[in-house]
Amino acid sequence: MIHLPFSIFFAFSIRTSTIIMVHIPVQQQNFGNTELRISPIIVDCETLGFQEWWYSRKYALKVLPILKSCYDKALRTFDIHEQGEALLTEFLEEYQIKRETIVIVKGIDFFLGASDALEVFGPEERELSKTQGYWREHILSNVAESVKHFGYIDVMQVPHLGPELPLEEIMCALNEVVENGHVRYLSASSMPVSQLVQLEEISERHNWAKIVGLELFYNLLHREDEHELIPYAREHGMALMSFAPLASGVLARSLGDATKRTHPGSYLAAEVGQLWPKQQAAVSRLQELAASKHRPMAAVAVAWVRSKGCVPIVGFSSMEHVDDALDALYTTLSPAEIEHLELFYCRGGLYGK
Repeated sequence: MIHLPFSIFFAFSIRTSTIIMVHIPVQQQNFGNTELRISPIIVDCETLGFQEWWYSRKYALKVLPILKSCYDKALRTFDIHEQGEALLTEFLEEYQIKRETIVIVKGIDFFLGASDALEVFGPEERELSKTQGYWREHILSNVAESVKHFGYIDVMQVPHLGPELPLEEIMCALNEVVENGHVRYLSASSMPVSQLVQLEEISERHNWAKIVGLELFYNLLHREDEHELIPYAREHGMALMSFAPLASGVLARSLGDATKRTHPGSYLAAEVGQLWPKQQAAVSRLQELAASKHRPMAAVAVAWVRSKGCVPIVGFSSMEHVDDALDALYTTLSPAEIEHLELFYCRGGLYGK
């Protein structure tokens, strides 16, 4: 069998109820109304980068093959922050991959350098040295450091900015890194729609680089942004991305299985334990639909996010999880199935009571 680039292997046999692997191209897509082409699923490097608090070469060698699997299967858009940046740098060097063959979506690091994220500062020291936050000098320094590794950043994420920060000065700095070619496009991440409007008005007034994408905490259980942010983004032609399509893994396995697999004190166990009864019912409904379609729960959950016009940012801990996510590209949900999944949606918090 000849291996075709930019492809995965997938088909379903009705007669045998088994998965048969065949070549199906993975299509890239435009980033909103821009000419930038991105993967239909974005790879979350931060999930891999922080699985061990102390990043090491030994650990990198364990997870780099997962990134290579993503790359070989045409998932070539990578979301990075502090440790994820170090991991992606290691990946490019290890496999001698050309920078121009990938797309990098980068969040502005809260700490002044990736290594600083692992150091301990007191509140006074942090305030005096400005080692954390999103100041103009911080943005310029952070971008300059990334440029040393990658040459340029395709998409820079603008985070929710605190009230003490001068928005005009920040947008001026972001416009500067776009004008000098260090950043190609700007995107916003999880901010109130009022702040997004403010940033857009500042850009418009000065004819600066505009925000063309929006990253959201968005999944089957958390849909608060459907009321303001998503309509605003669609009206302005922004690309939509979800950084939590599986709700921290809650939507990747049955409720009972999640409880068995996780330690009582773990993050996932806490999330499962905080689900409202209706949200638990939604997870069970997802499980039933996935079983009826002979798909992993993760594939159906990611397919739901994609059905909303949102590009999922997915973290992978194994090769199998990569294939589960790719399965979502060929999982079609009918309007009735989408309505079936959404029936138990309830507003009023992330997952907690």
